[in-house]
Amino acid sequence: MKLKKENWFLSEDKEYQWLQFEKLIDLHKFYFENLIKSASFSFGIIGAILTYVISAKLSENLIRLALQLPFLLSIGTFIMFCFGTWKTWDLSNWVKHHQVELGIDWRPHAETLTYMSIAFALLFLIVAIGLGGLIANPSMLKAVGCVP
Repeated sequence: MKLKKENWFLSEDKEYQWLQFEKLIDLHKFYFENLIKSASFSFGIIGAILTYVISAKLSENLIRLALQLPFLLSIGTFIMFCFGTWKTWDLSNWVKHHQVELGIDWRPHAETLTYMSIAFALLFLIVAIGLGGLIANPSMLKAVGCVP
């Protein structure tokens, strides 16, 4: 594949860099989509279980047991987003590198993926801390009138 620009052809090295850049853009789209999907999935499950626990008016021991899964899921998702932060930061650096090497003015702002990963990681950490507090002291739900 030859890329033509103003009556000159790109060298094989530049063609390879363009192909890499295109793959990085595809990877950016893939990461963005999966970042949103995984956060939505985890928040959905955690919210559904927490809603059930509140509406079922369970005993304190059952509350502790029922909140184990959302607690573990929030910790696992937090860890996943911490690793994701490192991966998206690396992707952002590669996109910037190829932008400079190819001499193009535009690029997708891949660093937003890093910021999103950090934000989601912090949200899941806060959720895990809150769930940990509820597991340690289920009577907090009574204090706000959620359980009898």
